[in-house]
Amino acid sequence: MINISETTVPDITKNNIDRSKQNLAESIIEQTYPLFDELYLQKEKEYNDIEDNISITHKNLLDKKQELEELMNEVKRKRKVNKLLKRIEKIIFSGITFETSLKHETIILLKTIDKMSDERLDYNLNRTMKIISKRFASK
Repeated sequence: MINISETTVPDITKNNIDRSKQNLAESIIEQTYPLFDELYLQKEKEYNDIEDNISITHKNLLDKKQELEELMNEVKRKRKVNKLLKRIEKIIFSGITFETSLKHETIILLKTIDKMSDERLDYNLNRTMKIISKRFASK
């Protein structure tokens, strides 16, 4: 059997107290490091997932924005066409097309209205407005 005897000599002396502190710190770090490492990896994965979701959402928003802008341009164009058709209707019902050579021009305009550029639509809107204002101003 082993006899253990108690002495008054400490295991740690003034000379090796710094080394003992370092050994104790390294022992604590060795025990807790895996816990922090797992937590860090888990949080990093969550962060990356959130970042990926944000980038996907941002891309979807940009796509939707572009789609809405295209729809707005289409609606703007349809409103111009509608306005032009109403003016042409007013010209036809007022009898201006029968009095002048506008009949042929109106037919061509109606056939090509869907293929016209926005600038050409604006031009024809202004032109029909002038024709209408001349007709009703002279009465």
